[in-house]
Amino acid sequence: MPKISFKQIIFLSLLLIVGIFMFFHKLDVIPPGFYVDEALHGYSAYSILETGKDEYGKAFPMVFRMYGSYNEPLYVYLTTLPIKIWGLTAFSVRSIAALSGLALIFIIYAFLKSMKISTIGSLFFAITPVVVFRARVGDEIGLAFTLFCLGSYFLWLSVKKQNWLIPAFFVLSLSTYAAYAQRFTVPFVLVFYFLFFRKLLLAQSNRKNFLYALGVLILTQIPHLYLLTTPVFLPKTEETGLQNILMQSEKLKGFIPAPLAILLSFIREFSSQFANYFSPKSLFLAGYKDLPGLTLFYQWMLVPYLIGIYLLWKKRQSDRSKFIFLLALSAPITASLTKDPFPVHRTLALILPIFLAIALGLDKIISTKIFKRKLINRGFWVILGIVVFCFSLILFWRSYFVIFPVEKAKYWAYGYAELSQFIKKNPDSHFVIDRVRIPIPYIELAFFLKVPPQEFQNSVDPTIRKNYYENPPFDQNFKFANIETRAIIWEKDIYKEQFLVGDSLAISPEQAQEHKLEKALEIKEPLGEVVFQVYRTNPFLKCKSEKVKSIYCTTSSTF
Repeated sequence: MPKISFKQIIFLSLLLIVGIFMFFHKLDVIPPGFYVDEALHGYSAYSILETGKDEYGKAFPMVFRMYGSYNEPLYVYLTTLPIKIWGLTAFSVRSIAALSGLALIFIIYAFLKSMKISTIGSLFFAITPVVVFRARVGDEIGLAFTLFCLGSYFLWLSVKKQNWLIPAFFVLSLSTYAAYAQRFTVPFVLVFYFLFFRKLLLAQSNRKNFLYALGVLILTQIPHLYLLTTPVFLPKTEETGLQNILMQSEKLKGFIPAPLAILLSFIREFSSQFANYFSPKSLFLAGYKDLPGLTLFYQWMLVPYLIGIYLLWKKRQSDRSKFIFLLALSAPITASLTKDPFPVHRTLALILPIFLAIALGLDKIISTKIFKRKLINRGFWVILGIVVFCFSLILFWRSYFVIFPVEKAKYWAYGYAELSQFIKKNPDSHFVIDRVRIPIPYIELAFFLKVPPQEFQNSVDPTIRKNYYENPPFDQNFKFANIETRAIIWEKDIYKEQFLVGDSLAISPEQAQEHKLEKALEIKEPLGEVVFQVYRTNPFLKCKSEKVKSIYCTTSSTF
């Protein structure tokens, strides 16, 4: 085992400090609010921890049903541990993602070191906008990316030592249980790995390792092979780009046969999507919608990116170049088949080869001799590196820790914690939560109210549990504890003593006045926009004000 020098210990310690700060600082409150995907993963983990069943009452499912779709289970099961330690909190749900991000920067360090690329790149990786952002969100994406990078690292090591092939196949297979997109990305990676290094794999001395690795892959994919026979294996077919392809082919059918028109439309759609993932504009110039004023990578990284691509192409016959190319070719295929132009959450695997190219270019830049004296030359690059690092860190701090919590709060389900506190203070009152304009409120409330999982399980349709893997229709209306999430029925709800909850458009001031509603609470996001307003009904005043009495005004009326 190679010894670690004092210089490496200092650098790794610095990397650890930077990583802990970037991934854990204010993790409980930034991102602001608590996004629905986070709540789904968190409450599912809480339910598994308490009862061994998910929110629908399914015991230890192979995939988790989440608002009509199905997500891979690994993040949910791992999240049970921090919830056991710290309770059901935003920090607990996000901690697995943050730990994955922290581990990831050391995986990148090892990757660069094994590829003989300057490890200084791992320090810049630790503050890269897209990396930090995804590692602070409590869903499966960051964990899947970390496992993908670890599996890819083992796969790279197997190029030199074939005994790494078994752990590589195992970890890559494991990553398919972390995120849906990995089910398709990993097979593409393995196919390209075989195409690029088939002579190595099929060599007589390596066949045994290759066969064992295949055996591990097949064994670990047994749950997916079973799910392949059910509708839940492909629950997101509506997100493919098929509709766009068919629309394009309609324009060509008057000139060429229909099958050829569809084929040409597919090639056009796929190639444009695929090329977009390597576009400097998409990576370094176009704004990242989740981070104000920032792009996926810092703009200055465009220069080492272009240099890195040139160096990779120049030495394209080397194992290092071939491996980075195979990652770059396979990573965006899955996302290129979807209708979205640049879905970051589906193509995070592409960040790995992109950054390896950036690190290669960065290595070339800092090895350039500007001054004759070695000491002065090294000092120049050290000072410049510190300046660029600090400047990048300031940009990220301003965007993520200052502007993001204010400007983007309303997009992150801001206000549910405060709303839940109000509901807790009124345990004997009934609440109707408008779900027409408020997306999927039931899981946010179940999370923040810490609704006992068994109580929630008893409130859902039992046929869902019986037909769990048949993808039964998703009903957005839920009724549990003292809460209903559904559309407000104005003809009936105003005649019952309860609270009506909606946003500023769900319940207008005119409606409140007409129906004698009394505002009990108003929750605003940091920019001052109303995200929730809570009105108390007054059936007595409403009935008293009506000339023609509603049938619900009579004491015998029930609903």
